[in-house]
Parts: sequence; structure tokens; C-alpha cells
Amino acid sequence: MHTIIREYSKTGELLVRIVENHYDKTQYLENVLYEISNEINKKVINPELILSIDKAIIYGHPDTNMYMLFLGVSIGYCCLYNQLEKANSLNSLARSLTKEEILPIIIGYYLNSLSQLKLIEGKIGESMQLVQQAIALIDKTYP
Repeated sequence: MHTIIREYSKTGELLVRIVENHYDKTQYLENVLYEISNEINKKVINPELILSIDKAIIYGHPDTNMYMLFLGVSIGYCCLYNQLEKANSLNSLARSLTKEEILPIIIGYYLNSLSQLKLIEGKIGESMQLVQQAIALIDKTYP
């Protein structure tokens, strides 16, 4: 199991700190995940980062959980800057992944990001359902 996934699923540490401490600089997708983590609270979107997200998707990642986490984080980033078309295309890709291989906490993260997208699109009922599904997946003993 990838260190970022293990730390995220086993500790109460913030994802941004986990990524900062454990990302592999030789993995393109992980570098972009690190960049997103550092850009997520800026006031304007970084257009270069959107291009990097596309490139990271093409490169992929050997760990399906990391790939799904990346998609969830990227959907959230796109939602923050009202990039709905990009968020929807990322969602299409995430839906194509085999969920049996992915930890429930990672699916929950993805569902939470997807709920943000649905809320922005004005689909409040769908957004609420997604939040409930995400909560149902989370281990209640999670730190």
C-alpha cells in the first residue's frame, strides 16, 4: 500500500500534510497532487496546473487508490474554481475505475468531492445523497 494511502487511511493527519511529507518526487501524478495541495486555497486558478492534471491522468499511477485519490482531489480543485466541465470529465474517469480495488475511505473522499460538484450544479438532492454515501463508507473508528 502506498505511504500516502496508508497514512490517510490510518491517521487523522490532514491530507495536505501527508502528501507534503510522503509524495514521491519521481512520480508525476504525485508531484501534481502536491502542487494541487499547495494551490487549493489561492484566490485564482492556476491554468498550468489544469494542464498538469491532464498530463498526470495520461501518465497514471501504479496504485489505483492513489489514482482515485488524485481524481477526487482534482475534482475538488476544479470545483473551487468553477471548472465544471473539467470536473465532470474527471468524474467520468473516476467512475470507470474498478471500485473493488479501492479502499472505502478513498471512495468516500471521491464521493465527497463529487457532492461538491453536484451542489455547484444545483443538484442539491444528489449532493446530499453523495455525502450520505461517503459517510456510510467511513470506518467509525477512524482517528
